[in-house]
Amino acid sequence: TTTTTTTTLEEERLLLNSNNNNKSKTTTTASSSSSSSPSLVVHRARYLIYLSHLFCRCAENAWQFCLVLFLAAICNYESVVLVSTYGLWCGLLECTVGAKAGRFVDETNRLTAATFFVWTQNTCVCLATFSSWLILSRMTTTTSSVDESNRSLWLDLDGCAAMDATSICLLVAIHLFGSIAKVLDGGFT
Repeated sequence: TTTTTTTTLEEERLLLNSNNNNKSKTTTTASSSSSSSPSLVVHRARYLIYLSHLFCRCAENAWQFCLVLFLAAICNYESVVLVSTYGLWCGLLECTVGAKAGRFVDETNRLTAATFFVWTQNTCVCLATFSSWLILSRMTTTTSSVDESNRSLWLDLDGCAAMDATSICLLVAIHLFGSIAKVLDGGFT
């Protein structure tokens, strides 16, 4: 706890020093923050950080919820096979890669690690969302064009529409990129 307290005090001093440097460099009006006490500035900064964290967590949870809805839509809301496999895959990936992600955060500069996590997480979210869009758009055109003579070439999941190799690859991409985004989101929380 002493290292955490020391780190927090150092961060507050750096914030105050940068705030004082900015005050001396710029001219401000009488209603500006020049009359604010240093503790009020730190309080405002913490408030903004907490508010930003709240919005980021809400956005990630909403996206994970929508991804589960996309997976359920692939099965026409009749089966939870894909949702269950996604949950299982997320849990396995968190158990196997979570410690390595934490070690990366501990051994690397925090800003570098945060930048890497945010960029990689956003890339994974975009790729998983694009894969979901592709498979859902393919499902509407593909299921109507499947004839019974080629039925043996298609994989029929329990309750899900028939899928070809491209659809299976898209499902794997959704599971992989969605779970990587979830692990990276938990990297700093």
